[in-house]
Amino acid sequence: MKENVELKETLTKNNDSMKKHFNTLVSWQNELMKVHGNHKQKFSETCDMISLLKKENAELKNKLTATESMLTSQFSIVSFIINCTESLAKSFEAISVLQKEHSELKMKISDLESSMTSSLTLEQTGNSINQEKKNLSIENPNHCNNSHITNSANQNSKDCNLKELPEKNSTDLEQMMKDKNRYERDMHYQQEIITSLKEQLRVLNENAFTSLQLNPESNAISEKSQDENYKNFFQHFNHYNEKLSILAKCYGEQTSHFINIQDCLKRCTDTCELLLNNIDSMNLSVETIASCKEILENCRRCLVDEQIKNISYRQNLIKTQNEFQKIFSDYNSTLHELEILRDEKAKPMEVKYNFEKEKNEITRNLKMLEDEKSQLSLERKNYMAERMILEQEKTNLNEERSSLNFQSMLYEAQMRTLQDDMKVLQKRHDEMLLENTKLKEELKLKNIELEGVKARFQISKDDNLIREREHLTDQLGKLRNHNQHLLQRLNGPNPAAVGQHSQNEIPVDAFCDTCGFYKMPGQWHGPGWCQAID
Repeated sequence: MKENVELKETLTKNNDSMKKHFNTLVSWQNELMKVHGNHKQKFSETCDMISLLKKENAELKNKLTATESMLTSQFSIVSFIINCTESLAKSFEAISVLQKEHSELKMKISDLESSMTSSLTLEQTGNSINQEKKNLSIENPNHCNNSHITNSANQNSKDCNLKELPEKNSTDLEQMMKDKNRYERDMHYQQEIITSLKEQLRVLNENAFTSLQLNPESNAISEKSQDENYKNFFQHFNHYNEKLSILAKCYGEQTSHFINIQDCLKRCTDTCELLLNNIDSMNLSVETIASCKEILENCRRCLVDEQIKNISYRQNLIKTQNEFQKIFSDYNSTLHELEILRDEKAKPMEVKYNFEKEKNEITRNLKMLEDEKSQLSLERKNYMAERMILEQEKTNLNEERSSLNFQSMLYEAQMRTLQDDMKVLQKRHDEMLLENTKLKEELKLKNIELEGVKARFQISKDDNLIREREHLTDQLGKLRNHNQHLLQRLNGPNPAAVGQHSQNEIPVDAFCDTCGFYKMPGQWHGPGWCQAID
């Protein structure tokens, strides 16, 4: 029993120690899992930080490239501005050269226009002289010519109706075609001359009227500042201006008359061309002949009326020419006087005016140069300030870049240390797992040993119980023998009183049937008195 108690105590102690070891292993494993989770979390945080640092590094690199591109673009802008200024200076020089060439061309054009106007005036004077001669020759035999024209028209119509041309020679036809073509060319050339003269007259009229309108305004301004001589001069000038406007109107009317004459001539040439074209057939109707006669008569009347008008206009032109010559003589004299007075008065004023003008131009140029200089200095300062700012930003970015590189190096070192710690912890974790497996194996062995001890304890217990039972049975046998001897002593040699005995010399009714115990003297056994054996 003592050994069993000691074995039980050792078993309980072993169980308690195993439980403690198992609890320590579980707690240690939980701590390892917590440490492993913390390390995983820290590793993920470090990975996130490294990714963020990489992103920031990339952004800073992009900013650096952008700032470098901005710097290059600004330097390129500065160089472009310098090139623009140089090109502007070259363009100003080229513009000045072009302006000089333009002024020279204007001078040449003015010379050509003056030569053209002189040639036109000569042509007009020649034409006017020829026209006067023709008019003088036409005034006397006017009626004779009219009768001769009507007779010739009648004669031509009669001849056209009576003639019959059976055959035509090729030479005559060719000559007629050549004459026709030459006449058409002459007409075309005359029309071109007419149009050019009309355009020149229109331009001359516009220039004349614009000059006549501008001069009186300047004169009206000068009337306030001049004396009576100037007033008289301008009064004469206004009178002459009115005469010139009348003369311009006469020129306009002459051009209209000239256009009417050209229209009549054109109609005459058209009728003549019609007659020439139909000269081969000569089968003209009476209506066409009558219409041609009417056209020629109308043209003759218009020409006669225009000749009469030209005579009256020529008289007016002669009068206006004389007045115009007087105007020019007075104008020249007054101009000569005005020039003398102006030269006398304007010498010191001109010198002073020119001096002030030059002074104002010099001051203006100096101001412009100063303004440009100040603008250039401001622009230079702005560029220098921007350059300094950009350099400062560049240095700051370089410092940030170096700091970020340093931080990245620190994070890499920390990451390495963490990786080393993680490796150590992993090794420790592996060792702990190995120890845990070893302890589990030891627990299994201990459990096996416990089962063996339990089995041995049970066997020893069963053996002890068997031994105790045998011992008790021996004692019971002895007691029975003793009791039997006692009964024999009490009963004597009476065999009937002696009960039945078993093989072991034990009476059969010595034991109770319900409980199985020995019937001791003085005890009650039977149903209801004792407890049955389980």
